[in-house]
Amino acid sequence: MNGDSSEGRAAALREAFDLSFSRAPVGRAAASENLLAIRIGTDRYALRLASVAGLFAGKSISWVPTPVPELLGIAGFRGTVQPVYDLAMLLGHPKAVSPRWIVMAAPEAVGLAFEGFDGFVSATAESVVTRARGAATARQLHVNAFLESGGTCPIVDVASVLARIIRKAARDGGN
Repeated sequence: MNGDSSEGRAAALREAFDLSFSRAPVGRAAASENLLAIRIGTDRYALRLASVAGLFAGKSISWVPTPVPELLGIAGFRGTVQPVYDLAMLLGHPKAVSPRWIVMAAPEAVGLAFEGFDGFVSATAESVVTRARGAATARQLHVNAFLESGGTCPIVDVASVLARIIRKAARDGGN
């Protein structure tokens, strides 16, 4: 009888093993969000990679006369000339001292300049919290979420920044 139970148990284990290859995996991979970690002055921010069409370093920006203080000038990107704005000023910070980095925002072809690029971050969905749930910070202009990983880092709402630029251009464009 002992042999029968061993054979039955072995058959059940074989069947379970074989079935494990025919079924979809039980555990799902954790959802993630891809971000660029940046610095404005000494403050950390993040940009959603989905809202960025390109990242450039050390681009020459040509000054143009403008009544818009946030507009740094124009620069060449992949054969086109586009406006470049000071992201620090758009977020309520003082004018950037030396913005070395520029992201080309998507879907609008607008450059957003900032001082420091800290790298690429693949964040878990649990570490990204919406503004309503996120901790309050002093600088929340154009922020709709926070990355809570090793501290709280505001995630810039690039669409909101672009909307402000477009509103400002429409309002000031007639001058």
